[in-house]
Amino acid sequence: MNVQLVLPLLLLALVLPVSAHELVRDGQVGAMMHFEPVDKPVAGRPNKVTFDLVKQGGEKVTLSSCTCTLQVYSGVIVGGKPLLSSPLRQDPEGKAPFATVRFPKDGAYTLMLTGEPTDQSFSAFTLRWPIKVR
Repeated sequence: MNVQLVLPLLLLALVLPVSAHELVRDGQVGAMMHFEPVDKPVAGRPNKVTFDLVKQGGEKVTLSSCTCTLQVYSGVIVGGKPLLSSPLRQDPEGKAPFATVRFPKDGAYTLMLTGEPTDQSFSAFTLRWPIKVR
């Protein structure tokens, strides 16, 4: 592989935030994250964020089989105390599990979703999404 092509692509991957509709995986579980309604989180107001969680092979991960917690960190490096920590809730309309997040100001944040299985059908996981809030 051409190193001259790979290095710029790696640098772009480090600088650009992850797309909300990109599958992020850890072990046997992956998820797509989505801000409703238009994938553009706004500072200072409640933002509903949903997660389409799936096991390897495509089977959905439900909240009855997972204790899932969303943590929000300021910046792109996860460390210190999160700004918010909230268990995921089931949407009453039967849609994907969600949490509501209020970002204090514009800027870069990291969403970290952790999950612990309640039925041993998958391994514990940690998923991260860097995002930009305007």
